[in-house]
Amino acid sequence: MVDGSTQQKHKKIKSKFDEYRTTLGDNNSFRKKFRDAVQDYKKGSDNSVRKRLVIILTILITLFLLFFLI
Repeated sequence: MVDGSTQQKHKKIKSKFDEYRTTLGDNNSFRKKFRDAVQDYKKGSDNSVRKRLVIILTILITLFLLFFLI
């Protein structure tokens, strides 16, 4: 229904996982956000996540060494 007004109500788009993330919020310190992210990783990650992270880091380090040291 069009009522002739150009004003619209703005809705905030929110991710469905925002309520579970500890790195969101009012803490502006990078150090605090980094510590929270590491704590989340230690608390809630399983072996498949750790394996995936090790594989990704290994590939990135290998690519870095190949491109910048050769």
